[in-house]
Amino acid sequence: MRPNQAGFRPRRYCADQIFTLRRVLEHRFRYLQLTCFIDFAAPFDSIDRAVLWRVMERGGVPEKIIRLIKAFYERTSAQVCIYGELTDSFEIRTDVCQGCTLSPTIFNHAIDWIMDIACRHSRGVRISPEHHRS
Repeated sequence: MRPNQAGFRPRRYCADQIFTLRRVLEHRFRYLQLTCFIDFAAPFDSIDRAVLWRVMERGGVPEKIIRLIKAFYERTSAQVCIYGELTDSFEIRTDVCQGCTLSPTIFNHAIDWIMDIACRHSRGVRISPEHHRS
């Protein structure tokens, strides 16, 4: 994991990240530095699992661990309670489980991959076929 990635990591505090961001912004013109700060809305809901497995594999996560995580996410489903009545069950194909202690680590792998691409290429990052960020 990159040292500048702090989300969901031990001894990495939000206040430290805000301080760092503020210092970078204060000095951006002096060094002609480009700056990007991202606050994801519903971050766990935005991850495509098939992409995540490939990212983890390329990031060096052992195949056995990936298989265990995939098994945990296989055939996940949900129901919605409306006026006290449960809807029919439906399959969940994207996202990582809210509240699961493993979810932040899984999300960090996806962010690390995006940061790697952004640092290597100057044209931006293609997150999905319809989303391109530069």
